[in-house]
Amino acid sequence: MHPLRRITQLKEYGSFSLAYSTLQDGLKYFESTDGYLAYSVYRGTRFVLADPVAPVTVWPQLVGRFLREYPHSCFCQISRLMAQLLIRHGFAINELGTDFQIRIASYEFTGPKKFHIRYAERTLNKRGFRIAELNETTVSWTDARIVSGLWKRRRPYITRETAFLSRPIVFADEIDTRKFFVLGPSGIVAFVFFDPIYQAGEVIGYLSNSKRFLETAPTGFDYAVAKFALDRFRREGKRLLHLGAAPFYGVEDSEFPANPVTSWLSRLLYTRNWIYNFQGIAEHKSRYRGETEKFYIATRKCFPVLELIRLARVCNVL
Repeated sequence: MHPLRRITQLKEYGSFSLAYSTLQDGLKYFESTDGYLAYSVYRGTRFVLADPVAPVTVWPQLVGRFLREYPHSCFCQISRLMAQLLIRHGFAINELGTDFQIRIASYEFTGPKKFHIRYAERTLNKRGFRIAELNETTVSWTDARIVSGLWKRRRPYITRETAFLSRPIVFADEIDTRKFFVLGPSGIVAFVFFDPIYQAGEVIGYLSNSKRFLETAPTGFDYAVAKFALDRFRREGKRLLHLGAAPFYGVEDSEFPANPVTSWLSRLLYTRNWIYNFQGIAEHKSRYRGETEKFYIATRKCFPVLELIRLARVCNVL
């Protein structure tokens, strides 16, 4: 299928937080005239990224065709609706974490529980920093790359850019993305990039996808950027701001038939922080006091540890 047709389908049906991530480099596609599944392959397993970019009415046919051709597959960061569909195909469904989101029209920054957001904004301004939305005509992508490189250097466990479940940073203008920068006297000290979320051909909201910063960035800059961006999105009539996923947070596995090994591993990774500070990620996102929604992983293996390790390799985590 021509990439332009895929973009058209994305703008029509890409209403979930990772929809734009299905355009990232290196993915493969299982396509029909109505939409597509995006996936990556590692050691014979096909890892499907999120929900189908297609009308919900064609999901059963599209997924059924895919599984007949590729039965050895794993579906990652899917919605509850997709989980219900995959149960009928013999998958175990485990909660993979919690997604945080804000409904822009009704969201307020008032009250003691959101004082830290207001304080971060005031502190940033008092210290002489400012926030600006920039594009290729007004920003130096070289400077942004330097910020990203210094950020990674302070984290020796990060040896490469994450991918798949976390779309790699692109230092260039992209279709409908929004890129906000924190600027100080010496230039860029931090940035946050937002991916679009679509419905019926229109951008209805954004996902906070990428964040990098220098040690000189003001404390709480990301709260200040989120407030700045949300206020702008509100004026534009946008509906949703997804704050992104908190992996392994709030995992209960009480609704669907789950794989017990996956449940055990999820809780272990959340409490031990071997790969990332997952508890810190969840605490940060929960402080916005937004809405939450579970997301899931669907596997067929009785002992799926190898499959989960392969998923970590697909995500460039290992």
